[in-house]
Amino acid sequence: MVLALGSTALLACRRGDRPPASVAELSATAVPAFTLPAGTPSSIPFGPFHLPDDRFGAPFTGALRNGNDPSEVLVTLAAARRAHVHIILNMFVGRRYITRPDGSFDLERWKARIDRFRNVGLEPYVADGTLAGHYLLDEPHDPSNWNGLPVPLSDIEAAAAYSKSIWPDLTTFVRTHPSFLAKAPFRWVALDAAWAQYASRRGNPREYAQRNARIAQRLGLGLVVGLNVLDGGEGRSGRRGPGTGKW
Repeated sequence: MVLALGSTALLACRRGDRPPASVAELSATAVPAFTLPAGTPSSIPFGPFHLPDDRFGAPFTGALRNGNDPSEVLVTLAAARRAHVHIILNMFVGRRYITRPDGSFDLERWKARIDRFRNVGLEPYVADGTLAGHYLLDEPHDPSNWNGLPVPLSDIEAAAAYSKSIWPDLTTFVRTHPSFLAKAPFRWVALDAAWAQYASRRGNPREYAQRNARIAQRLGLGLVVGLNVLDGGEGRSGRRGPGTGKW
């Protein structure tokens, strides 16, 4: 399966899929990433992070959006449904809302952020595929994000389980490489997919996709492969990215 979201373009394999022999094979055999009700137009989700509602439509068929306000999210989902766009929703929005005073991850604060959406009526959008996924956390593997320690793997699974307790059919994503998730001393159950974001420093893109697909399959997880088009280059473009020293 293939998704695409940019500053990230996304390739996704379902749980149990055989890893592609190459990126070309993955693209050639791609099918719609989400099953929609009969008669609903389907497409491969493709588009940028934070795509505005008024840009829904060709060439974009997907987007990751932040859930700053639950009522505004319903407006976005309605617009996405009309345009046949699939939304992956970040309900926590930013780390400052889900950390303790010392900067470490706080699962209970994270749950409180998710609870804002508990009774706003997301279920119809989950059922028809408009709301295609729940973006649980961003870069839990990076100690610099969490006061020197990565987010505990058990907390990631607990967050996914909490999401499933509210929306059982909503796919759960975490943006981290499957190699980080492979360190878990348990099998992932509530978490559905890892999210590997490519940048030029990671080497050959085909090998990168294949390696991450193999690890995800071994873990029983789906995989999203992203491309950082703003800060992921090696300098040949001559165009500086937003990040210091990035291209």
